[in-house]
Amino acid sequence: MEPGRLRRSGGRVFLAVCMVLAGVVSGGAQFPEYGTNPFVFEIAEMPYGDGYWWPAWGDDFLVADVDGDGLPDYLFRSETHLYAYKHDGTPMGGEYPLAIKSPNRNGGAKFGIAEVNGQIMLVAIDAEDTSNPIHIFSAATGVFQYKYPVPDLGTNQKVGHIVVANLQGKGDSDVVVQTVDIEQEGSRYYYINRSIIAMDLITGVVLWRHNQNRSSPPLYEGYWGVAHGPLMVADVDFDGRDEVVGGSFVGHNGTLNNLGFQNYESNWVDESPSYVDHLDAVSVGDFDPSKKGLEWVVPQEDNYNKLSNLNYKDPTYYTIMFSWESMQVEWQQRPSSLMGSTDFIAVNDYEPQNVAIGNFDSGRSGREIWNRSRMGRYNNPDISQHPWVYDISGDLIAHYRMADVLPAGFNSIDPLNNEGLEMIWTIDWEGGEKDYIAAKARHVKGNVGVFDAMTGSSVWHTGSDAGASYPPVQAHMIYVANVAGDWREEIIVCDVSTTPPRILVFQNDAANPHPPKQTQWEDPLYRRLKHNWNYYSPGSYTRPAPVRLDLRVFLEGPYLAASGTMRTVLCDSNWMPAQSPFEEDPVEVGSIPDSVVDWVLIQLRKEAAGDAVISQSAFLRDDGRVIDLDGSDAGVPLHVFRGTYHVVVKHRNHLAVMSAAPVRVAADSTTVYDFTDSVSKYYGERARLLAAGVYGLYTGDANRDGQVKVDDKNDYWWIQVGRAGYRSGDFNLDGQVKVDDKNDFWWKNVGIGSQVP
Repeated sequence: MEPGRLRRSGGRVFLAVCMVLAGVVSGGAQFPEYGTNPFVFEIAEMPYGDGYWWPAWGDDFLVADVDGDGLPDYLFRSETHLYAYKHDGTPMGGEYPLAIKSPNRNGGAKFGIAEVNGQIMLVAIDAEDTSNPIHIFSAATGVFQYKYPVPDLGTNQKVGHIVVANLQGKGDSDVVVQTVDIEQEGSRYYYINRSIIAMDLITGVVLWRHNQNRSSPPLYEGYWGVAHGPLMVADVDFDGRDEVVGGSFVGHNGTLNNLGFQNYESNWVDESPSYVDHLDAVSVGDFDPSKKGLEWVVPQEDNYNKLSNLNYKDPTYYTIMFSWESMQVEWQQRPSSLMGSTDFIAVNDYEPQNVAIGNFDSGRSGREIWNRSRMGRYNNPDISQHPWVYDISGDLIAHYRMADVLPAGFNSIDPLNNEGLEMIWTIDWEGGEKDYIAAKARHVKGNVGVFDAMTGSSVWHTGSDAGASYPPVQAHMIYVANVAGDWREEIIVCDVSTTPPRILVFQNDAANPHPPKQTQWEDPLYRRLKHNWNYYSPGSYTRPAPVRLDLRVFLEGPYLAASGTMRTVLCDSNWMPAQSPFEEDPVEVGSIPDSVVDWVLIQLRKEAAGDAVISQSAFLRDDGRVIDLDGSDAGVPLHVFRGTYHVVVKHRNHLAVMSAAPVRVAADSTTVYDFTDSVSKYYGERARLLAAGVYGLYTGDANRDGQVKVDDKNDYWWIQVGRAGYRSGDFNLDGQVKVDDKNDFWWKNVGIGSQVP
């Protein structure tokens, strides 16, 4: 292998799930793999499809563990009922006795999963029940519990969306309700989402609200969100509480910020009520790791050109990125460089829709933003749906015609593939750094696939062409989530080619060569996005950048008090193996950096006595710095989610140690933890005093059982004495197993055990 390159072995992981709360799986556990690919089960009815454009929206579908068995279950609403199916595809003991209406064609977020008084509940809305629109059911049984009113609804408003949130820092026990307008507003009444009202589900108390009235102008005084669907919530400032994002920002306590949006003043609707400036979608995530907090991106349609005296023939369209760090527009771009293309025969054809964001080009910093144009043209060889991609700075870096890149016949409504794709999800399909997009054929119940966002080329797809991975399907909807096997995501499809319809769960059954990662459900943002989506905003979850941990550790055996460093004989003599000695992460490198003492293993735990969330091999340098495998001392990158973890350091013949308290880590900073300067840094406050004020790990544990015992001498040192090289009985790491190892190290430490539980 090339110098600095590494190799890990591994495939799909089969581990038991250890704890679940509202769809969150903790402890680094994974789900069992389905025995067939795809996994198939029948459902009573298809998920709800809004027939405004095409009967193929189906965007009230979500995954969560509702029966407490640690496995993700499938929930959706049809046109008549709410349904829940277990992870194995069996009905969960009946349907919820509620038919949810969809006021004025607004799709998405009509129900969610919350924790109410310690119980997992399904919270749904009934817009026709104007006195008590919030209905709460036991999630596991479907048994109705009680109703809640939403006080003081505005004139001509009904409850249209409900989003579970953590606004008070008490867990997922709050909701934000969004109302919709039920009286036509010109020709665009379905765009009018009105008030947002935050409530405590345990008490029913209104926490805050932002009203929007029918007075014109202005029509909007408060929150500006997506036109065709629900508001979006996320913990954008990492304080453990959720905020509301969109064209404006609402803090967890209800504080409104209009983000200094330079194209608008106090309202976002033109003076003529027949046209509405609106957002087509919203995506939120850690898109720019160099900035604190999260960012969010919206594609925005401005039907009113303020400089042309109500001339609607010149609309302007923007893709806009906001950030919590600046609390304003970071950049906004029009697809002006594409206007001369034959793919855009009218100005509204280049309206950006269906934004998807991910690590589509792992060679670039930050994430990339994928947009697609609004239009394709049936059977017209010159007009195709045309996506484009921006980098994190807003520069155009790629664009292409869908008709040129999709597999032959993928979109069956249009044999030329001009109609392209819809329901665009970001997907972790391969388990590595690179993200892809998953989507279905647009405007038809048709095929699904996984595509390279930078080129549009297929990675995996259904269809009848020679390159298809599975026969054609009639997908009514597509959903992406981690539900089976390792931490990669699966594609969940409602296939209506049969009666009754069925759910197909497609897995990537190729071996996964990438290092283990936490399951995405441990990130609260993942849960928010998977439980709060609609046709235009199907979710752009991308793993945050790795956290960086800068550790300082001394080993007793090789420590040299005179220089305050450790000997590097094993590395200098080429006795160190290129493969890590730790079975938890047996990574192999092409070369070992200079000044390395030995391999160490870093582990992070959520609980002191809990399982490791991640185990990652690294090198220990002679000055005590734990460095990355490429020799970088800028902190070891670890693919875990921000939060607090106990830090464990293991060595092959020294006693493992753990941080005395949980350490906070985040992607936007490097966390330093120094085990060398105080015994109080060690869990259990036990460490070897190496020099005045200098502490390190005890040596002598040759068999790695956490104790320095007679077995370490008799079964290892005694057998190896007189030999040279990389030996477990070499307690001072000088490359020789000698009497000194026993007398000067093992003998002093016998009877001492690691304090790591």
